[in-house]
Amino acid sequence: MRIGNVIRVPGGDLWIVTEVHDKTIEAVSFDMENVSAIQRLDDSIHKERCGCGYDSDCEDCHGIGHFDKKVIGWKRSKVIAPCVKDFIMRRAAKIFDI
Repeated sequence: MRIGNVIRVPGGDLWIVTEVHDKTIEAVSFDMENVSAIQRLDDSIHKERCGCGYDSDCEDCHGIGHFDKKVIGWKRSKVIAPCVKDFIMRRAAKIFDI
């Protein structure tokens, strides 16, 4: 991936890559307003705190107060276009049958 690429992340959203580092990517959302992110390339597991209040019937944490959440890295993202201009031109051409 390179700066300027339009990518589709594993969740399906479109992002514009603004910076590429060794283990992370910085990007701004193409679909959402005023949203940016720094995301790891590799999959990772985060401990999330549960809001159940240590309820033993909780399906997420089973009463221990936290659970592991797997975050899918953006290494699996698909490059949709090399730059935003190409992405917009292709979409416009498809819409207007150019």
